[in-house]
Amino acid sequence: MKNNFIQRADRKRGIFIAENAATKALVRSLKIYAQTELSLLLEGETGTGKDQFARALHEGSERKHGPFVELNCAALPEGLIEAECFGWTKGAFTGAHQRRVGRIESANGGTFYLNEVHRASKPVQSKILNVLENKVVTPLGETREIPVDFRLVSAASVDLRTSVSCGDFLPDLYYRIACVRLNIPPLRERQEDIVALADHFLTHFSDVMQLPKPEIELAAWSALLSYPWPGNVRELRNLIEHAFHLGRGGIITGELIDRLLDRSEALPAALKDAEDQVRAALIKRALQLFPNQREAAKHLGIALSTLKQLKRKFGL
Repeated sequence: MKNNFIQRADRKRGIFIAENAATKALVRSLKIYAQTELSLLLEGETGTGKDQFARALHEGSERKHGPFVELNCAALPEGLIEAECFGWTKGAFTGAHQRRVGRIESANGGTFYLNEVHRASKPVQSKILNVLENKVVTPLGETREIPVDFRLVSAASVDLRTSVSCGDFLPDLYYRIACVRLNIPPLRERQEDIVALADHFLTHFSDVMQLPKPEIELAAWSALLSYPWPGNVRELRNLIEHAFHLGRGGIITGELIDRLLDRSEALPAALKDAEDQVRAALIKRALQLFPNQREAAKHLGIALSTLKQLKRKFGL
């Protein structure tokens, strides 16, 4: 049975469909740190699921009944990051016709998720450090300090230690926000998760569209496993959604996946290894769903003797 922490996560995006050992260890760590007030830094490539991990930390914490407020520094012009963070008072600048509560103040009693924190300018970094040290926020154009109480979760798609070394990020702020550093591995390093995620997404789209779930042929699985997924889970989800519509109610072929990945010429040398990886992943998942080997073999559409041979071959 899945624990409550994982159940509270955004499973529609499949972030916590974890078969890979590193992913499982990460989820266990998240469950532990959710119960603390430590500031966490989530590091990982774009699309690995940092947003969902941050929300899961909030939902698994004592602050879960408070607000979860995000500020994505990459989504705003540099001049607006400060205003959005700290808010402003009426008349603070041209166009400030009324007071605006900033994201930090809005997160009072809950969690403030500062995404792509490395995009913040040095002056903004300095002001964020002051908030963390003194537990007060001062809106633009205001002299009054407003007490705040929130748990900070930050995220970056770069190695912040390098940013500190290069002088682009304040060391004092880094040590404040990185009490715990958690790295979310890219999808290409979590091949066991690819099969489970793809199957999860197909089931999700089938349920949403109320259409039969297409089957994925072996060549398609091989293509999925041999692709490096630079866009990570987000890219996989988008591709599976596209393939679902094109293979609606039928079969998703290797040719279709290659076409969607713009890889009309597959690499034959990698094909057999990829097929073996697919078989091993499918058998492992079937055995988890059906502990009885006879039922697992039936689910896979193979003989029980064949299942036993493949288990020995793959060391399962």
